Amino acid sequence: MLFLTALPDPSRLHPLIVHLPIGLILFVGVLEVLRHRKPVYKEAVGLALSLAAAGALLSCLSGWGLSQEPGYGGEALEWHRWLGIATAVAMAGGLAAWQIGQVWSERLYQALLATAVVLVGATGHFGGVMTHGADFLFPGPAGKGPGLQYNLTEASFFEGYIQPLLDQKCVSCHKPSKKKGGLDLSSFSAIQAGGESGALWGQGKEDLIMARIHLPLQDEAHMPPEGKLQLEEKEIALLKWWVEAGACSSCTAAEMEATAEVKPHLEELLAPNPYAFANALPALSEDAAAQIEALGFQAEQVADGLPLLRVSAARDSSLGEQQLEALSAWGEHIIGLDLSWTPFRELAGLSRFPNLEKLQLQGTPVSDADLAGLPPLPRLSSLNLYQTRITDQGLEALSKQPGLEKVYLWSTAVTAEGRSKAQALAPDVSWVLDPARSLFGKGKLNPPVVHTASTLFTERAVAVLTSNLKGAEACIQQLPDTAWRCLPVGDSVVLHRSTVVRALLQKEGWERSDTIVARFVKAGATVKQAVLLDEPSGKYGANGARSLTDLVKGGNTFTDGNWLGYEGQHFTTVLELDEATEVHTLTLSALSNPSSWIFFPSGARVWSSMDGEQYTKAGEVRWPARDIEVAGSEMGYFDVKIAPVRAKFIRLEVLSPLKNPDWHPGRGGKSWIFVDEALVNTDTGQRSL
Repeated sequence: MLFLTALPDPSRLHPLIVHLPIGLILFVGVLEVLRHRKPVYKEAVGLALSLAAAGALLSCLSGWGLSQEPGYGGEALEWHRWLGIATAVAMAGGLAAWQIGQVWSERLYQALLATAVVLVGATGHFGGVMTHGADFLFPGPAGKGPGLQYNLTEASFFEGYIQPLLDQKCVSCHKPSKKKGGLDLSSFSAIQAGGESGALWGQGKEDLIMARIHLPLQDEAHMPPEGKLQLEEKEIALLKWWVEAGACSSCTAAEMEATAEVKPHLEELLAPNPYAFANALPALSEDAAAQIEALGFQAEQVADGLPLLRVSAARDSSLGEQQLEALSAWGEHIIGLDLSWTPFRELAGLSRFPNLEKLQLQGTPVSDADLAGLPPLPRLSSLNLYQTRITDQGLEALSKQPGLEKVYLWSTAVTAEGRSKAQALAPDVSWVLDPARSLFGKGKLNPPVVHTASTLFTERAVAVLTSNLKGAEACIQQLPDTAWRCLPVGDSVVLHRSTVVRALLQKEGWERSDTIVARFVKAGATVKQAVLLDEPSGKYGANGARSLTDLVKGGNTFTDGNWLGYEGQHFTTVLELDEATEVHTLTLSALSNPSSWIFFPSGARVWSSMDGEQYTKAGEVRWPARDIEVAGSEMGYFDVKIAPVRAKFIRLEVLSPLKNPDWHPGRGGKSWIFVDEALVNTDTGQRSL
């Protein structure tokens, strides 16, 4: 009986079962084609047809049961239901006709099979509409999105930001045709109605919608569910702000008092949108890039959902007016045009590209006379005329371009005097004559990259500092030493003790890079075995106690299989050393990710023993708790320094904060600690980072 109660509801298996008949029906179609060429396939047709008919029937039964659950309904469900039943009937009829084995029944079987193939496609389409939305299989033009189709200084914040956000990340499961939990988020009136758990806000100290969002990702009630597109930090902040401001359907952002938390996000949203003009443009066809490339150009879309293009014909010596005329079919969509090192000089034809922002003409035969024919392009901000035939006389025409910001003129006949005159005519334009000084300046180097097999080691660690910049030097400092030493990029550094390494890159004529920091930890004592006295919570058991001593460092993701996780509890481990050793420090590796309710440990206690039976307390340490909100993932090392003690066994208790802090959205809830290494060190010179 216990076994039976543990089985899932058969109707819930519909998404799993339904794929079986789909594949089998299509497989029968393939076999039907093959058997007319090789009769040997005839026996396989009968078996596959029987399985397909049975699978279609099971899909109908499980689907009917699932449709009775709350949250499903609408026109798409009805189409999906009855088309599925029609598919099962067609397969059952086809099986019966096949078994009769007459000439007329053979034709009937083939007709029913062809009908079933068509029906299974239509049924799948409406299944996709239910689960993913009406435009999943046949997407239409890009939908409205915050900051693009709406002017958020004028439109209501709900219409311009909240509803598009819900459409993108929530409505696939909460819509009229699929109301998970009885909740529809596709309109303001539906949102106000709430779901099976009641209203989404106004029910207590934390609104239901925010409480579900702030639950740990692994919690079944977390929304959106694990595996779905999650809300970003700024989206959560803006949604919370809108709810706490009264969840008004018509209020603009300016009418709601901005908090310190959302001000930077609002400034980003309310900034003038340079691509607002794209709202009036028709959507690009899916094969637009392919059609443009067929004309001899390279094309890329500026961003998903944005019907704007950058196009290049660079170094095409055969480029002609006919190609550009054909390209003008997408003229309004093109904001970047690279015609460098081509024979192009007919600038008057660029009037067909009214939204150009960046035009590259370097290496073309463009002259002063050609520049005089350049039409007004109100969005043109960058023009590259490097190594063209223009002189001082050609700049006057450019000064009349309304939005021009930069013109690159090096390796032309333009003089400093000519540039000064142009600057007087158009003071807001940067007329660049010397690229080395005016364009690039003194560049700042990127930091070096530290390559090492592991930052945890027992004997020694080898670190190699690399960079793509030839001739650069990597300078390093090993704390607690204060001296820096520089070596050629690519040389290795051998580390024999626990240390914090600081490194930067330098090269003559360049500004030094920022300093990077890496910590290396040496396990001075070898652990023979580790034993966990407290079992990890849930599925976060990694490799058991071995995870504490295998020197395999966990990553920034707590689900990577290397972390031991404990929910709302401390944990204790016993480390047995290979031999009795004088111990000075234990180093613990831990993870913090407050948005998933994971916090660094609050402290640790250590006991030592020679026989594993009688333990003496060797030390205790407390680490300060975070008193500010931190959302991102972070790894850290924590040292437990003790008075030197000789020991064969070490018992380590890692203390958890147990509960989320008051500043946390899920304040008071059980918090987690995640650890992956506990190293016993005999090195007295190590430093904390």
